[in-house]
Amino acid sequence: MATEITVTEDIRLYIRDGTKNYSARIRLPDGKWKRISTGTSDENKAREQALHHYAEMKFRVSNNLVPDSRTVRHVCEQAKMEMQEALDAGSGKVIWNHYMFTIDKWIIPFFGNRPIDGLTYKDMKEWQDWKQAQWGRRMGYSTLRNHNSAMSQVFKCALLHSWMKDFQVPQQYNGGKAPEARNAFLDDDYTAIMQALSDAAGTGRKARSRVKREILECYVGVLCTSGLRPGIEMNTLRWCDYDPEWEAPDGSTHPELRVQAGKRGGRGVIVRAACRKWLTRMREISPPSKDTDLIFRYPDGEAVGDMNRTFQVVLKNAGLLIDHKGRKRTLYCCRHFYGTNILVFQPDIDPIFLAGAMGTSVAMLERYYADADPKRKASAFSGITRKPASLPGINIDSVVRKRKNIDF
Repeated sequence: MATEITVTEDIRLYIRDGTKNYSARIRLPDGKWKRISTGTSDENKAREQALHHYAEMKFRVSNNLVPDSRTVRHVCEQAKMEMQEALDAGSGKVIWNHYMFTIDKWIIPFFGNRPIDGLTYKDMKEWQDWKQAQWGRRMGYSTLRNHNSAMSQVFKCALLHSWMKDFQVPQQYNGGKAPEARNAFLDDDYTAIMQALSDAAGTGRKARSRVKREILECYVGVLCTSGLRPGIEMNTLRWCDYDPEWEAPDGSTHPELRVQAGKRGGRGVIVRAACRKWLTRMREISPPSKDTDLIFRYPDGEAVGDMNRTFQVVLKNAGLLIDHKGRKRTLYCCRHFYGTNILVFQPDIDPIFLAGAMGTSVAMLERYYADADPKRKASAFSGITRKPASLPGINIDSVVRKRKNIDF
């Protein structure tokens, strides 16, 4: 670096090695120095640029603003780095993975190089309008709430590094579609969907596709008998997380899956007995070489990744993609099928325990899963009882069928 040129006591000019333009160092009120590029090789113009930046900084300080702000892009990258470091150290929150995805997909592309301390409520409203246009339809309330939480994490990072002040954090806007009960399978739908998955298993033009459809049938079977979330909860399960004979305090044994990467942290889940059969089949498709192997992986060891698209393709081919309310079915329907059926057909299970097993809250169960048709409990309402051969909604074992040469 060449010898510095002193402009004032608080401003220095210099040319960095390998460049021809002048850079400036400006002393901040806390004594730290901020480096800026003047964008010119002319000393006089560089002086003017440095003095302009210094005057702007003094103006900001006199108006109770932070002297040194950053762009939204810069703060986003810093926030992502800090969240990833915390996750790597085991102290981060699983939801931060979603925040980082939201930052890359929805926050940086819109706000980019705008100053973080200059955002207003109007900007927040325009951001939501832009997202709705990009999405192609009205986003749900929970989706926008997740986006706002990610944005709040960015603002927290800016506050922590003194790149903005509390009063500069704008109120966020949420004009999403009101929350509604999740679309779970009806009893007949469930049987038809599982039959479609069975028929599709092992089919496809490519060998990889054929194996993936074999895995998909087991994947859906485990979802419907455990209530786990598709994606990170299912895809990070390892064989060491599965205990087919967990012993309860009363001496009885039950199958258990231990979720390591849940949305609300890790948890142990006592799953339906039929889950054992799906996991046994999964072990046959992709035999593990060690306990730490992922459960849902291809025989060559590669993780399965996103299964939702394949699930929807199978349902579309079978004419089952759209439910009775005109909504597209997704893998999340399996989780909702589980939750709804437990609420309807297992009254002895307290919602507090169900919420714990599903990694959610009782309030969320009431808001999203209590979409039970009263007719499914007609006997309880009328007092007229008839002992059925089976309860179609909860007798999940009954639809785990014989397929090919495997006796489920």
